[in-house]
Amino acid sequence: MVTRAEVARRAGVSPMTVTRVMANDPHVTDETRQLVLEVVRELGYYPSVSARAIRGNNMNVLSVTTPTQFYESLFQNTFFQTITHGISQSCFTNRFDLLITFLDNPGHSGDPEGHDFLRPYLENKCDGLLFIALSPWTDQLERIEREKIPCVAIYSPFTGTSLTTVNVDDRLGAFTAVRHLTDNGHRDIALVNGPPRHMAAIARERGYRDALEAAGIPFRPELTTSGEFLIEVGYRNTLELLDRATPITAIFCGNDDLAFGALKALAEKGLRVPENVSLVGFDDVDGARLSNPPLTTIAQPLKAIGRIGAELLIERIRNPDAPVRDVIVPLTLVERASVRKLN
Repeated sequence: MVTRAEVARRAGVSPMTVTRVMANDPHVTDETRQLVLEVVRELGYYPSVSARAIRGNNMNVLSVTTPTQFYESLFQNTFFQTITHGISQSCFTNRFDLLITFLDNPGHSGDPEGHDFLRPYLENKCDGLLFIALSPWTDQLERIEREKIPCVAIYSPFTGTSLTTVNVDDRLGAFTAVRHLTDNGHRDIALVNGPPRHMAAIARERGYRDALEAAGIPFRPELTTSGEFLIEVGYRNTLELLDRATPITAIFCGNDDLAFGALKALAEKGLRVPENVSLVGFDDVDGARLSNPPLTTIAQPLKAIGRIGAELLIERIRNPDAPVRDVIVPLTLVERASVRKLN
């Protein structure tokens, strides 16, 4: 890792001058500032956490970092919108501002020092980092722990590490959803799921399989589809399922947006919910209670998850020695009008 002393030698200034430049000291001349910043960019230097103490008080800014895929569907993805709403509520209550950044290559192994993950903090743009559906590599976790960088991860597999995490049990949630269908007499149950490498989608497929096995129903791959967690994908993949001419009496969707797309596809095929096909979603976004019919779904309190993540991060900013915690937020089945009991 590039050090302050290396930057000072290359720029021909003292290490303290480098520190003053990185702290935006107004007493540094423009010429010196430009010289030092050129060397900083050339060497890829980032100040250590200890250098932040010179700045004095916190900026009261949280940075949310999430995959670029959420940016590309920002106005369509109700999951991301609802979580960030919860985060912003906590920020407002605690008088924090919110910075949102998007990462092109989450999990990129060529970034062992964590510059991509940690950039907003290392560049002194925020007081702490909140990751959504991102997981730093082990070397990056070591840096977070070594320099006591305040971080919280929402939907992260890195429980039991230096990161405080906020998660739900996706596998159990999916099991509960599909068991509700089997308890109502359904055996031909399709799965319209999210991306095959997505952590939540993987867990939800496992829960789907678990529930089928518990009911003595064989898994049939021809009854499953996968794609992005978007309404148009649910629409397209449900049409594909229906065109396979394989009888189905129920569909479990990996999120509510997929279920909304499935509703449209079923209607186009002249199939009514729940009279012809029962439907269960996952998330309980605001539109689930307003759909026609109102959607039975697994409720994960997305706003609360966002609020909890932000509050845990603010706690770590205010108290760097606060204990690391792994929080599991419970899920519940919300029964509405999209499931029919078979004789």
